[in-house]
Amino acid sequence: MNKEEIRKIYYMYRKKLSKKDIKKFSINIFKMLKNIPIWDNKYYHIYIPIKKLKEVDTYYIINFLLKKKKKLLYHILILLIFL
Repeated sequence: MNKEEIRKIYYMYRKKLSKKDIKKFSINIFKMLKNIPIWDNKYYHIYIPIKKLKEVDTYYIINFLLKKKKKLLYHILILLIFL
């Protein structure tokens, strides 16, 4: 299975998620990340979620980093999806 096939499969999984599910999973991911010893760096690279694609809400992580006065490198992906 190649990367494109895997992306399509997980996109189909995400399409089935409710807003409540996305919020719950996003918070759980954030809580797990907080326990990893990676927070001493100065710069962090993070993606802005695309709500339409039901991606993980990274704003929990972004807000946490901003409160710690960290520097963020944002990336916004612009995707053309033909379904």
